Amino acid sequence: MRCRLIIAALAAACGLAGAHATAADAVPARRALIYGDSIMWESSGQAVQHLRTWGVLNAAYPGYAPCDWLPRVASDLATFRPTVVAVETVGNLCAGTVRDTPAYYAQYTADLTTITQEVSATGAHLVFIAGPPIADPTWDQAVTNIIAIETQLATQYPNVTVDDSARNAVSNQGIYTGYLPCQTGDTRARGCTNHLIAVRTVTGPQTGLHLCPPGLAMTFPFACPVYSSGERRFGTAVAATIRAA
Repeated sequence: MRCRLIIAALAAACGLAGAHATAADAVPARRALIYGDSIMWESSGQAVQHLRTWGVLNAAYPGYAPCDWLPRVASDLATFRPTVVAVETVGNLCAGTVRDTPAYYAQYTADLTTITQEVSATGAHLVFIAGPPIADPTWDQAVTNIIAIETQLATQYPNVTVDDSARNAVSNQGIYTGYLPCQTGDTRARGCTNHLIAVRTVTGPQTGLHLCPPGLAMTFPFACPVYSSGERRFGTAVAATIRAA
């Protein structure tokens, strides 16, 4: 199932109200609609944990790009009526495009413009979550350029912001790194060695891309099989950004 609906404000894990819930409880005052790719998909569990009083519609899915969200945006906005819409992308490809080419950026500009227009028109606050840096230089440049595209759009529409808190949470001030100093909770048993812990995929073909240390290829659609400090950091920052909006 490509979309997971999680009503974080309610007690039941699948979003159903408890026996004593009222009609008001069923429609939380603050509602977050989340679009994203594998980075957001990995970390959304952490994000939702920090949005317990919110209603959350999580539409993140690995491999997705803005072109994949466009067909559903209008419906999501009309039926879920979010107060905040979070958008995160690391520049996945749409059909027929090649990364870091004029056609690629034209596609991203058009799609992000449409999404920004539609969200802004509802009065919801759109927060563009800047994607993390990527080890591959060409892909990393694409991420940087896409952030610049949305930053320009943010000057043209109301209630639109670009936030790099999550990006910085898993990087060295926006520069790619596979390891960062351990934080509270990053114990030795969880992988903290010599005061450093992996915050990105550090083994296998996905090295430098995802947040789960061994990558997602062998575990999807299940959660990371080991503790992921990167997922915790990115998801926590996403939640903080949504709450601040």
